[in-house]
Order: sequence, then C-alpha cells, then structure tokens
Amino acid sequence: MAETEAGERLLLDGTLLPTGNRAGQQGQGLYSGKRHKAGMNVQVIGDRWGRLLDVSDPTPGSMHDARSFATTGLAALLADRAVLADLGFLGCGVSTPVRKPPGGKLCELEKVNNRAHASVRGGGADHRAAQAVEGVGDGVSGAAGQVSQGDPDGGRVGKVQNLRKAF
Repeated sequence: MAETEAGERLLLDGTLLPTGNRAGQQGQGLYSGKRHKAGMNVQVIGDRWGRLLDVSDPTPGSMHDARSFATTGLAALLADRAVLADLGFLGCGVSTPVRKPPGGKLCELEKVNNRAHASVRGGGADHRAAQAVEGVGDGVSGAAGQVSQGDPDGGRVGKVQNLRKAF
C-alpha cells in the first residue's frame, strides 16, 4: 500500500478461498455457511482501478468478514485511510452503504448515498482484486495467476497462493 497516496480511496472485500474439505473432515471451522463450502477467508484491499494492494492472513471460512478484518490487523493498518466496503463490514470504521431497516424502507437521501457508494466502488474493482487472489485473474488484465509483480505485500499474496496449492 506504500504506492498509494494517503488520500486515495481503497476498496475492501472479503473472499472465500475454497479448500475442498468435506463434512466430517478435519478443519470444521473452515466451513462457510453463507457459501456452503469449506475454505479460508481472506480480506482483499484494492484500489479503484482493481489493482491488488494487500491481502490479509487467512482466517477460517466460518469467520465473518468484520471479525476477520479486526483479527488480522487490517483494521489498525487502515485506521487513517478512506476505505469503502460492503455491508459485511458495518461497524468496522470503514465506509459502507446504509442498511435497509427490518420491515422498513430507505429514505431518498439514503438511497442516493447508497448509489454514490456503489458508483465509487465502480465496476467491481474490489471484486477484481478478490478474483486475482482466487486465481481467476490478476485484477487488471485477466491473466490467471499473475497476482502482483515483486513482493510489495511482505509475501502475503505468495502465502495465500501456497495455501491454495496445499488444499
């Protein structure tokens, strides 16, 4: 993240890296009830152009994005940065859309806020960064496996890639 300017908005998203474990196998904490798969949860930080900037250390797939964000230390790392995230990060000190109240509706101002939030997050730049970690592409050119050049993240991306190979 050293290559980003201090005022630049960063995008945050959580993603599940499937491990292929099945029910009854070792690693029950890896099962994500939301995705109905076993895997490791990682938090991905990208810029608005879809470049992968950082990847958290993996946490069990059963861990919620907000808890994983706090547990991995990314909350402290991003404390002074402008970060946009989805509703999975409510209460984490990052900018999220407004949640619709149970049985209620959003007022017009809240709808405008949510549209603005979605437009800044753009065409899924945070998802492109997440796809890069998952091996779908590099977040920019779509070439599988090319997550980053050099080692600006302290080896975390390599750790995640090695973790994926191990499972």
